[in-house]
Amino acid sequence: MLGEVPDSVEVRSRIPQPAVLRQADLFVTHAGAGGGREGPATPVIAVPQAVGRSGRADILREHGVARRTGPADTKAGALREAALALVGDPAVARRLRAVQAETAAEGGTPRAADLVEAEPARTRG
Repeated sequence: MLGEVPDSVEVRSRIPQPAVLRQADLFVTHAGAGGGREGPATPVIAVPQAVGRSGRADILREHGVARRTGPADTKAGALREAALALVGDPAVARRLRAVQAETAAEGGTPRAADLVEAEPARTRG
């Protein structure tokens, strides 16, 4: 289906994304919910492919951990320029550490699930 794939490229139907991102220097993503939640350990190039993803891409950019680009701007030169700017910027590295600390302090996905599950009981009084 993909055609010929270079030896340096691995193609898999699924990966343990958080584990891979912990080892990655850069994350190019369509800015879905999973990547938006799992990506902030890694500089991000967000290329949103749907309406709801544009907002996530903007949030990542506003936090100083991402560059947002459109599908028309995904030429090799533009991606390379964005990648080098993100990976080489000490301010991005500082911001990533701050976002990681904030996320850990807030409890992440497990804490969000606890809050959602507790809401019906809270509103019933």
